[in-house]
Amino acid sequence: MKKNTGFALMAALVVLVLFATLGFVAVNLFFSDTGIAFASFRSTQALYLAEAGLQYAMQNLAADNDWSDNSDISGNMAGGSFNVHYVTKSQDSVTLKVTGTKNEVSRKFTTNVVRSPISRYGLLIGGHMNRQWAVNTELPEYYLESAPLPTLDTDYYRNIADHKITGNYTFHSGDYYGVWFIDGSVEFDDNVNIYGSLIATGNVNMKGDSHITIDAYPYPLRGSRKKYGTAFWSQSGLGAFEGDEINDGIIYDISCFSTNSVPGGAYLQLDLGACNDRDFVKVELFFILSSDYNDWTIRYSDDGATWTSVINPTLEISGLKCRYSWANVGRHRYWRLQKSAGVGGGLYTEIQFVSDLSSLPNLGTTSSGSTCYFGGSSGLGNFDGTKVNDGITTVPAFDTNPSNPGAYLLLDLGTDLFKYNKFIQASLDIINSPAYAQWDLQYYDDKYTSAWRSVYTGAGGNPVSVGKHNYSWDYNVEDWSSTDREGYYYRYWRLYKTNAATPGGDHAEVQFNAPLYPALVSNGNFIFQDATDLNVVGLVYVGADLSGNLLLQLTLYVNFTGVVIVAGNFNLQLSAFVSIVYQDQGAVPAIDPSLSKIPIYSAWQETY
Repeated sequence: MKKNTGFALMAALVVLVLFATLGFVAVNLFFSDTGIAFASFRSTQALYLAEAGLQYAMQNLAADNDWSDNSDISGNMAGGSFNVHYVTKSQDSVTLKVTGTKNEVSRKFTTNVVRSPISRYGLLIGGHMNRQWAVNTELPEYYLESAPLPTLDTDYYRNIADHKITGNYTFHSGDYYGVWFIDGSVEFDDNVNIYGSLIATGNVNMKGDSHITIDAYPYPLRGSRKKYGTAFWSQSGLGAFEGDEINDGIIYDISCFSTNSVPGGAYLQLDLGACNDRDFVKVELFFILSSDYNDWTIRYSDDGATWTSVINPTLEISGLKCRYSWANVGRHRYWRLQKSAGVGGGLYTEIQFVSDLSSLPNLGTTSSGSTCYFGGSSGLGNFDGTKVNDGITTVPAFDTNPSNPGAYLLLDLGTDLFKYNKFIQASLDIINSPAYAQWDLQYYDDKYTSAWRSVYTGAGGNPVSVGKHNYSWDYNVEDWSSTDREGYYYRYWRLYKTNAATPGGDHAEVQFNAPLYPALVSNGNFIFQDATDLNVVGLVYVGADLSGNLLLQLTLYVNFTGVVIVAGNFNLQLSAFVSIVYQDQGAVPAIDPSLSKIPIYSAWQETY
């Protein structure tokens, strides 16, 4: 009995020691895990502090035009601190080492920051994007949320507007031309086309509206994308061909042709017509169903008979879209997509040829049966209309001499009001000395003016013997006071030689230049709700006073071509077939040049 009692006592002691050990281990593990958890928490806090330091530095960089003289930054927040150290720095690029510290725990990373042109980004959002229940949306390859934004001076457009409206305004069905400044809010009826710019100080509301187009690049400006109707297209061998759907601007609606069971050699051809040559550098194809959709040859021609293929175009594929791009091969009238042999096919919904925005339009010369462009001359020597605006600055197009005052070069934009223009500059390339004539810049139309009128305000420049000579003048060539005329756009323009005493010589190239203004600007919100078919070509700035939001809700077929800037949030909800297709806008008047470039940082790499 005593032996059993002793054994029980020993067993109890062993169990007690075991539980004590387990308890000790458990307590140690608890405190160890708690310590690890606290250390991890402090490490996460330190990382957040480092990221906050980076954002603070980015705000400073956004407001700074020269980064080469910047100093390190330190700050305290949330019971911790951050430090931003400039490892390397130049005017437009820096390398940053950022450190965040919390309770003696630090996290560090390095990143490169460069100043990137704002024009690189097709979509800039000051707030955030919400794409709740949105389908078939296409956004630009480069877009930013929480982006630093440029300022835009709407008063500039108030001063140069063709139409100034005080109070709220409704655009009723019809066509509108020129720059519209609405000092209030804007609403739309169905079937509205604005060929020009719309600037509003209030909200822009499109609720329950359909078929609205705002095109900031009326022909013949440098807009890189154009809508070409059914008369421009022809084809051979394609199935289910619908010419009016090929380039209607509605990207994902109805198929325009099919390449199913289509033989090699089938083609789609674009004929721009006489005097309308374009220097395309890109073509974009949108499709509904795809199979071997990307095997096309791009060809061009000047006479529709002799064809040349673009060499080694670059192909990019993204979702239901493919894009071919190539080096500029010059301006041509005919362009063709030719299907290669031995491939399948699919259903296509939209084709868009894109020209080189950096080049000026070729205004051509009058051809038999046409009414377009450089329509002729009087009194000029050795005149060759085909060379006046062919882009070649070394071959003479005409000459002048002291004995021909009253000689002129005439530009006729044609009978279509849509093609009328309001130029602000004329450029002349002069190829031999003295080769200069004193010109008077004149305009005329058969709708508002009864005689030729001269552009005086701001026109002129120093005479040069050779090289380029520019004449420029104010946008408003006439002071119409309160009279509202339809666009003040003019059909005829000419260079008129005024002085017999001035010398003469060979002129190689003449270019009339027009400004590129934004398509749609509002200081308030832009609301497109329960509506269909909105097409905007050009820069869109929602909340130019840095406060507006963009709402697209219950919408179908909304297409922006250009750059979209939203000061607040971009809410894209319960909508389908919405696209933002990037197009470089170049220099936009009245945008703050100090913010024309924005700082962008690369993916950071943590250091220890």
